[in-house]
Amino acid sequence: MTLLVTYSQDLVNMISEIELSIVSGTYNRLPYLQKMVESVRQSIGTGILYEIVLVDGGSDQDQTIEWCKQQPDIVLIEQGQLLGAIKAFNEGLYAARGRYCVVGNDDITYLDETLVTAVAFMQ
Repeated sequence: MTLLVTYSQDLVNMISEIELSIVSGTYNRLPYLQKMVESVRQSIGTGILYEIVLVDGGSDQDQTIEWCKQQPDIVLIEQGQLLGAIKAFNEGLYAARGRYCVVGNDDITYLDETLVTAVAFMQ
């Protein structure tokens, strides 16, 4: 099996400085994913460099792949087929470049400053 990992150029430029990696898996759930990504952005603010490592299990019924490729803060791993949540999390953690990692489903909503508080605790 071959995995395709897509990094945006902005992310490549700051890869050594990433403080937090948020790892998630998804499969044909773009509306939930968009809400999760927006909640990450609001929770993080501007104080912490982060990446969202998203493992896609072969989405083919919505625009998940196309949308993810347009997001500068998403590292997209395309599995090509649905292999399950644990496999997705493991592949995401393997690709993560952050000093710290948070793992969650694609339908989670991070509340204001949740991720900032988590990073402060881990430090």
